[in-house]
Amino acid sequence: MKSKLEQNSDLIRSAADLFRCPICKEDIVFEAPHSLRCRSGHSFDLAKPGYLFLLRHAVKTKYDKSLFEARKRLVHTGFF
Repeated sequence: MKSKLEQNSDLIRSAADLFRCPICKEDIVFEAPHSLRCRSGHSFDLAKPGYLFLLRHAVKTKYDKSLFEARKRLVHTGFF
């Protein structure tokens, strides 16, 4: 059975002609094993979970390290 990364890689390979580079708007081609690249050299890789991240910068979030540490402490109490 194929991993999620392999399954999504196959899907993106078959639909690569539908994508355009979000930076320069050039056509994108699939590059084995798990990447998309435009003529200008911009490259986008599939993440291990199988998703494709096309944003130029990280998305700001209200989650920080302290939130995850607090969650971890709560889980370790046996409450859940």
